[in-house]
Amino acid sequence: MQIDTIELLEEIIEELENRLEIFADDGMADCPDAEDTGWALRVLTEIATSEIVTQGYIEFPITPGLHSAAENMAAAALENILDLRKPRAEQS
Repeated sequence: MQIDTIELLEEIIEELENRLEIFADDGMADCPDAEDTGWALRVLTEIATSEIVTQGYIEFPITPGLHSAAENMAAAALENILDLRKPRAEQS
């Protein structure tokens, strides 16, 4: 999964946080999908707040190293974000 900008990385982090809240609200905080979402969230947050990113020492796009299940969760969040950006006519 490639992330093109810091802004997109921040949107993915926000989407993952929202998904974790939904898991918790539904009483599924301990399910494997919630654990993978949490793992992806921790890794991506660490990347977003690291000095190499905040000081501009790394250039986007980046491809974070996530294990397959966590990458699937992050990719699903990215897909959701990109779908929401499409004009309504394209979403049908």
